[in-house]
Amino acid sequence: MGYDVCTRYAEKAVNCRHHIPDELSFDRIIEGKTLPPASLADFMVYLLYVSRDAETLQFFLWLKDYTRRFNDLAEHDTLLSPSWNPIIKKGTRLHNPGTEHVASSRTLLSKESFETDETFLEKKIQAQPYRVEINRIIQHYLLPRAPRELNLSYRVRDAVLQALETTTHPSAFKPCSDLVEQCLRNQSHPNFVRWAIENGRRPRTIILRQLCATSFIFYGIGQIFLILSGRCRWYRLALAPILFLGLLLLQAMFHGFCLLLYATGTRELRLWEMFASDEEVEAARKSALPLGIPLVPQNDSTTNVAEKPSNIDMPILDISTKSKGILPYTRARLNPFGPRNDFEHESWRNKWKRTPWYRRYSLTFTSCKTNLAERAITAYQGKIVLQSVAIATVLMILISTAFIFIPEVTIL
Repeated sequence: MGYDVCTRYAEKAVNCRHHIPDELSFDRIIEGKTLPPASLADFMVYLLYVSRDAETLQFFLWLKDYTRRFNDLAEHDTLLSPSWNPIIKKGTRLHNPGTEHVASSRTLLSKESFETDETFLEKKIQAQPYRVEINRIIQHYLLPRAPRELNLSYRVRDAVLQALETTTHPSAFKPCSDLVEQCLRNQSHPNFVRWAIENGRRPRTIILRQLCATSFIFYGIGQIFLILSGRCRWYRLALAPILFLGLLLLQAMFHGFCLLLYATGTRELRLWEMFASDEEVEAARKSALPLGIPLVPQNDSTTNVAEKPSNIDMPILDISTKSKGILPYTRARLNPFGPRNDFEHESWRNKWKRTPWYRRYSLTFTSCKTNLAERAITAYQGKIVLQSVAIATVLMILISTAFIFIPEVTIL
């Protein structure tokens, strides 16, 4: 992933950004000011199960919290980790100002002095604030084949690793932080909003497609019958409501939601929500973790003060939602040092695979539903419905008018 890729994401996002209401902006979602199905937990669920790049949000949340904690340190701690201001020399390798004269001075030292100097620098680097935490971040996100490896180019990866060798200042992540944020803002966020608008699962969508095709077929057969029977042309307008219904369903399906569920203000539960057990929900409710999870155990006596982040003013994950499956599977994902983002062995996957095909379709009418807590989603769906009604009305008028001008043919 490089700068050119994120630039293309930004160019594509400009066309659809004006369609996203301010209530569903990226900053509001990250700050926890939105409700399901557009909350921060839902955003994590989307990146985990749908787009499968949850590590970008996990890293972004950690870096945001880490920057805040680093800026709150005492001045004598921050002086140990100076800001990283690279300059480019000799190809693509990055150098911090002042490193060249340090290297040249080392050539004048004896072997013993050089080893002593290296030991001193190593101890100084290890004494930097949050050095243990930075090492864990490198192992989790930056190294090749890491548990949550970020999709970075080798140039960006090398630049970040080189910067982190000398400082733990948040500016050392500058080469990759901008790329991660741009991809979240300009690609993941617009796609997530479109996904949050959908209120039905795939089986319901297939049924609506069949109903839409049936209405078109019935309308076409009716028009052919009226034309060949030699009846009055104005009788053909009687089939216009059937055409309107099919066109309206077709427009709604383009946006992935059901009009019936919209009328009731509900949505279907996702698979991971539907098959979550009550024990998992209760366990997650009792152990709900804040977004700024402590990165180092608080009872570790060997950890200095700088290694103990505070949880003050950290947003708490909302556990009042009726969507059962959100908490059991996102609680651990919000931890920056959690497991690999793999859900193939989660319980809901096995339950869904064992479900017969006819049972999957029957769940469309018998499965649990939940209310939409975010009013911005409901308002957005309302605009889509009005747009769909307008387009279906115009197309119905044009098609019905075209059939009226077809002359009668008396055959039947």
